[in-house]
Order: sequence, then C-alpha cells, then structure tokens
Amino acid sequence: MRIGNEANIVLRVSNLCKYFPVTKGVTRRRVGTVRAVDRVSFFVRDGEVFGLVGESGCGKTTTGRTILRALEPTSGIAFFDLNDGSRPFALFDLEREQLKAMRRHMRMIFQDPYSSLNPRMNVRELIAEPLRIHGVARTRSDIDDRVATILQAVGLEPGVMTRYPHAFSGGQRQRIGIARALVLNPKFIIADEAVSALDVSVQAQILNLMQDLKEEFGLTYLFIAHNLAVVEHICDRIGVMYVGRMMELADTEELYHRPLHPYTEALLGAVPRSEPGPTVEHQALQGEVADAANPPSGCSFHPRCIYATDFCRQEEPLLENVAPEDAPPHFVACHFAERLSLRGI
Repeated sequence: MRIGNEANIVLRVSNLCKYFPVTKGVTRRRVGTVRAVDRVSFFVRDGEVFGLVGESGCGKTTTGRTILRALEPTSGIAFFDLNDGSRPFALFDLEREQLKAMRRHMRMIFQDPYSSLNPRMNVRELIAEPLRIHGVARTRSDIDDRVATILQAVGLEPGVMTRYPHAFSGGQRQRIGIARALVLNPKFIIADEAVSALDVSVQAQILNLMQDLKEEFGLTYLFIAHNLAVVEHICDRIGVMYVGRMMELADTEELYHRPLHPYTEALLGAVPRSEPGPTVEHQALQGEVADAANPPSGCSFHPRCIYATDFCRQEEPLLENVAPEDAPPHFVACHFAERLSLRGI
C-alpha cells in the first residue's frame, strides 16, 4: 500500500508487523506464530482523529502499543513528526533515553479506568508522576499548579487531589486518566478503547470532553475502538482491521455511506440507528474472529463472508486505492470491491 506524501503528517506507519511465538512444553519449543499485526500501513495528519476499528482480537491495541514501543515491533517503519521544523523521528530506531524523551510527546489513554490507576496513589501523585519522571516540574508548587490546571481542563475540581481512585466513578476515573496523559502537554494521544468500559451515558460525556481537549490543546488522536457507533462522530478517517490486517481505510463519511469491504459492511450492520435516514441493508456478521495463529488461506475474512468465492479462498487481496483520481483515497482489500460499490450503498 502506498500511503502517499501527504503534508502535515504526525505519524506514518509502513508495513508494521508484530508476531508472537507460540510455544509448547517445558522446553518452550516454538510451534507456531501469532500474526497479531501483519503489514499494516497508515498515516495520521496533524490535528485529526484517526480511528482504528475492529472486533476484539484483530490487532488494534497491539498496533497502538507497538507504535509507543510498549511492545517491540517484529518489522516495519514508523516515523513521528513534531512538525516544528525538526526531522521526523524513526520510532523503532530510538535508543532508551531518546524513546523516553519522545514519550513526552506521545501519550496513551488506557481502556479500563479501574485497573490503569494505582489504588495506592492519590490523584495528585497519579497525575504528577509523569512530571517527575520527565523532570518537567521540580518544585511542589509547580507540580500542584500543573495538576490543578489539568484537573480543571478535564472537568474536575483541584480539591480532589488528595482523594484516591476508589472514591471516584468510572467516568471520573477516566477523566483522571486523561489528565495524566495530558499533563506533559503532548502532541499525539493514543486512546485505547477509552470509553468501552464506561456506561453509555458516560461515554458521550467523555467523547465530548476529548473533542474539546483536542481543540484546546491542539491534539492529534489515534482512537482505537471496536464499535463503529463510537467513532462515527469523533473520527476524521477510519481504518478497519481484521486478524492483524487493514481491510479498509477511508474518510469517515465515505466509509459509513459507501463501505466497500464486506467486513466493514457487517460491522455497520451492527450499529443501531436512532436517527432517520436512508435504509441500507447490510449483511449480518456471522461466526467468530479467525485465529491469528492459524489464519484462513486467501482472504482471512472469507469464512464469514457471504460474497466469498473459491478465488477469495485462494488469493489474498491487496490493500489498494479504488477511489477516482479526483476523490479522497479509499483503500480496500477485497477482490470484489468494485462490484460491491455498484450496489448503491
């Protein structure tokens, strides 16, 4: 996949692979490989929200963690650009101290606000910890000022600094997690299922907060989710992953109104619609996610696809741009994408 020479790109990922060994017995003999992320490419523009969507087990979280080097990549290239006139950083080539410095600009919001906060640390200690690690604020008054300011930004009162995580609701804990991620004033945020563990009513509040913070702090997001309903109104572009591969990638409006991959179509079929609009028939998603340690031959989605043919079972489709020359790119990995586009979706 050629991802182009787009301007103002913050993150560019090319052919990212992350494989895990499958071992057996006391000797830990290697008997296979889990291809958690397999040749994934995409870019994220400055100031946009790029969504990464797919069912659990499709490699979304592994992609995010590998970009941050919480997991080491098997292969591939990732460049991070501060867009401040300096040269882009090759993330996978950075040494330990260089990586530590880079993590000031790249932060993560975790999925579970109940397990991502240390219950033995109060709010001040939780949010101030990154400041101490990176030596940004040294005096107690500086730390308190920064913590108070970021708490107000996420909708919490500075007076909660002495309280512990158990005293807060799930939505409030996630606000603390967001404050912890933003206290270093980063440029790029990876939000890993940041609202999936919250009640539906609270999800909307956190999504609105993240949109407001994006404008206030000039943030760029990689937003990971398994639910297309969650990302529809926050993302500018969306990539759909299945069994470690990118299946489709397009602008959000284009993806929702003209899905060209059967997997995307099936995911959209599971999205409840509360607003009136044109009725589109989507196939129901059947079966379970394929095993990344033993993926199907050909197109990995063919066992669940109602359009699959013998050709799909034998030949793996490439991720290619099928949009007209004068239209925004629309990448899809399906042998019959053009045929599906003629159905009037």
